[in-house]
Amino acid sequence: MDSRLPLTPFKSATADESSIEGSGPQEFMRSDGTMDIEFLKQQAERCRRLAKGTDPFTEKRLLKLAEEYEAQIKELEKRSLEPWSH
Repeated sequence: MDSRLPLTPFKSATADESSIEGSGPQEFMRSDGTMDIEFLKQQAERCRRLAKGTDPFTEKRLLKLAEEYEAQIKELEKRSLEPWSH
């Protein structure tokens, strides 16, 4: 007899997600599976805001993460301008 139980993923939430009913990353996904540009902009700004007043290591990591969000935004904006993407 197998005594193992199936595992289900634990849904973790950030303070922002848990304070607003029904707002999680899935709320910002487009039907094609890409992230919404506005959501990415908010995440980049959040990283920059959190970076202020932290230790140098954490600040560097958060600012790098903000840059990564900005790169995703640029890529999505570039794709939206391509004539075959509509």
